[in-house]
Amino acid sequence: MVYNATGTKELRRIPHVMFLPFIRKRLNRILEKTAITAGQMEEEEEDDEDM
Repeated sequence: MVYNATGTKELRRIPHVMFLPFIRKRLNRILEKTAITAGQMEEEEEDDEDM
């Protein structure tokens, strides 16, 4: 399981991955960096409309 930064919400569940406990922190960081927020999506839509 991959949790959010506070560790309160499960973001992803990855079944049958060897050594997942060892790479969980690294996966969490990658997912947090690449996560798209609602605000970012709205900004991108506004930019597309302006063109």
